[in-house]
Amino acid sequence: MSIFTTAATRVIACLLTSLVVSSPSPTLSPSHSPSITTTSAPSESPVTPKPTISPSPRPTDSPSASPTKLTISPTQSPTNPFHCTSGSLAGPLCIVSGLNIHHTGDLTIQALGDLVLENTVFGNRALNVEQYSDLNFSVSGWLNMSGSSISGSRVWVDSVMGLHVDSNSSISATGPYIIDSEDVQGVDISQRGGGGGRSGSGSPSCQDISGGPAYGNPLRGELGFGGSGAPDKKLEHPGMGGRGGGIISIETDIAKIDGRISADGNTPSSPSAGGGAGGTVSFSIMTILDGTGIVSANGAAGYAGGGAGGGGLIVLDVHQEIANAIEDNSNSAPSFSVHGGTVSSTSPSCKSGGAGLIYFKQQNSLICSGRNDYSSASVSTLWLWLSDATQNGAYPLQLKRLTFEQNCKVTWKFNGNLTLNITSDITLKSSASLSAENPVVIHTGSALISSFASLYGLSDIYFFTESFQITGGQIQNQGRWTKIYATNLISLDLSAQMRLQHAYIQAPRFESSAKYISCGNGNADFIANVQNFQIQENGAGLVASRIEIYAITISILGNLQAAFRYSGNNCTGKITNGRLAKQSIYVNASVMTVDVSGTLQGGWIKIDVERLFVDGLITASHLGCLPGKGKGAGAYKPIDASEGQSYPGGGGGHAV
Repeated sequence: MSIFTTAATRVIACLLTSLVVSSPSPTLSPSHSPSITTTSAPSESPVTPKPTISPSPRPTDSPSASPTKLTISPTQSPTNPFHCTSGSLAGPLCIVSGLNIHHTGDLTIQALGDLVLENTVFGNRALNVEQYSDLNFSVSGWLNMSGSSISGSRVWVDSVMGLHVDSNSSISATGPYIIDSEDVQGVDISQRGGGGGRSGSGSPSCQDISGGPAYGNPLRGELGFGGSGAPDKKLEHPGMGGRGGGIISIETDIAKIDGRISADGNTPSSPSAGGGAGGTVSFSIMTILDGTGIVSANGAAGYAGGGAGGGGLIVLDVHQEIANAIEDNSNSAPSFSVHGGTVSSTSPSCKSGGAGLIYFKQQNSLICSGRNDYSSASVSTLWLWLSDATQNGAYPLQLKRLTFEQNCKVTWKFNGNLTLNITSDITLKSSASLSAENPVVIHTGSALISSFASLYGLSDIYFFTESFQITGGQIQNQGRWTKIYATNLISLDLSAQMRLQHAYIQAPRFESSAKYISCGNGNADFIANVQNFQIQENGAGLVASRIEIYAITISILGNLQAAFRYSGNNCTGKITNGRLAKQSIYVNASVMTVDVSGTLQGGWIKIDVERLFVDGLITASHLGCLPGKGKGAGAYKPIDASEGQSYPGGGGGHAV
């Protein structure tokens, strides 16, 4: 069930509680009231309750709502500061043309038919920058916008039939200025303020002053404001940081967005201040969502060294066809953007804001998306508040699909394991990265690391998947074991990289064209338990200090090397405590083929196979004991050596 009250229910509730004064407002020409500014007393008509918001993780620092409220309904008197220039709010059609309406406090517009805004400005604001106000549109028919704008702190649109925002129209929201709340606001303990945080963290200023952290769990449907950027603490440039983005909620049957819907953070007006974070945009669409417009909750840039705001949150409650069009960047759907703010400086200490999130509610899918044109400095961290810690200290996340794209940088630093249960697929692409200091366990239908994306680990990483592919990306783990269990395929393309400490793979098929698979720095393992194992040609290679392969068929068209030489005196290649010595290769298979382009190279090689076909090279030359080590170490005297000078000789390895 939708988290929002339906539009029809809200219209009926408001009509039952509205004060009936007289007949609907008469039709007036635009010239009668070109600009209207009101500061009304509280209305006796209650505002329909909204979903829970989270302006800050610290309730004591939350902004307060504006105390003034105004409800305009079909039953109110003609003295209200709003009117239809043609038709009536009672239906079937109300046209508002050429008006400029600014209200201080909450404003609610109710229409029982279609509502058309032509060249009209609707704006409401709170009493001061630390408060917020609501702008509500409750329309039983269509809400059509032509050359018009709607703006406020929180904008709620319930249009039963549909919403059309033409190419010259916009809906925007700016949040309050959250003062002294370091939970979401950038920190300003020195000269330059950090950026605000939302779904993406705010970046530090160019003096490394902390930005605001990310907050809110998108899986709970939390609608929150973007954090404010911090000002210049020493007030060398007096003024505020940029305000964060506001909240926009749209519920309708059909939405055609050709204009702009934005809950972007604001760029500060004073130097050295931080930019605001993106806010929240929420869509609940029953049937159709299309158009050529833009929907955004982007972070804002800092000013002259100030930090940038983090990206915001977009929540989409839509059916699968709409979700597919959005994820595929189809021309039939608006574009969606939640990137962090940028920085103009090329200094390494100046960083862009963290990437924001797009959450598909019905599909339970999450996308972390940054900027596709800003990679070099986009290194600020995105903190995912995935869920509360379980009793065993693990952080489980249940999703159908998880995507990291466009320079999204995610770092997991919490205590306990990170467990991802992704029923369909997990994808890292377009220079995105996922880093973890603690163990990571990923259960998924398929895993793809592509387009310069990276998975980094400092502890154990476990994949349980149907297929695991690296196409132009890399996985790097400086910790303990990386274990990949696939029920179908493990595949690495020509530009893929694996840099691991210890690796264990288990799958029906392992196929690698990668030029760089490396395990450890002299004391690491690569173990494969597969049916078909293939190192392909074109320079593909695998390097480790110990290699064990258990398979039905093994095909070596590239290079398989245990290339780290023995450093101790006992370099016999014996198995000790169930583990091969360094520089060892052990192969157990029914059929093994070493192609003409293939090489098997190690200091100690043992091959247990039923049939062996060798057109390439199996060699232990120059990979035995280091000079002067091992039994029978000899010496030699170079031709150009001085009198009495000699050098220890190195031995070759052996193959059995």
